[in-house]
Amino acid sequence: MILKILNYLLPVKNYLLLTAVVATLSACGDPDLSDLEQFVAETKAQAGPFNEKEPEFIPGSAYRYQNTNLRDPFTKEVRKPSKRLMSNRKREHLESFNLNDLDLVGTVNKNGTRWALIKTSDGQIHRVKTGNYIGRNNGKITDVTEKNMRILEVLEDNSGNIIRRPVQLSLK
Repeated sequence: MILKILNYLLPVKNYLLLTAVVATLSACGDPDLSDLEQFVAETKAQAGPFNEKEPEFIPGSAYRYQNTNLRDPFTKEVRKPSKRLMSNRKREHLESFNLNDLDLVGTVNKNGTRWALIKTSDGQIHRVKTGNYIGRNNGKITDVTEKNMRILEVLEDNSGNIIRRPVQLSLK
């Protein structure tokens, strides 16, 4: 069976070469292992006696978490949005989507204004321009070009610092 596979996979010339290599390598081995046995015996003689006694287990002291006025470290912290980020303006429809769920599918020039065509995850197409808001992180559209749309997101990190993060959606 193995020969059939080898004959199928290898041409006869390669099969003969493989047989010659295997025969040559098998002839290189020395059946006399006395030097190896001597080395093992010397190494065992140099090693100290084996200590079969198990180490004694010393139990540690228990730690009791006493700070009941702190939040539980194993629950997810729910933070309220900062009042510094909230504004009195009416939220736009595309602010209810993550930017990852939105695709820029085209741009249109109309009366000197460049509009971006945004496709939402539910398949609807919306028209936006510079100055509109988009995404859940207070993203304001700062520029619309033929092939991309630039957005400036304003969000708050865990320390309460305001971060301005530029994002770009490119034409798909």
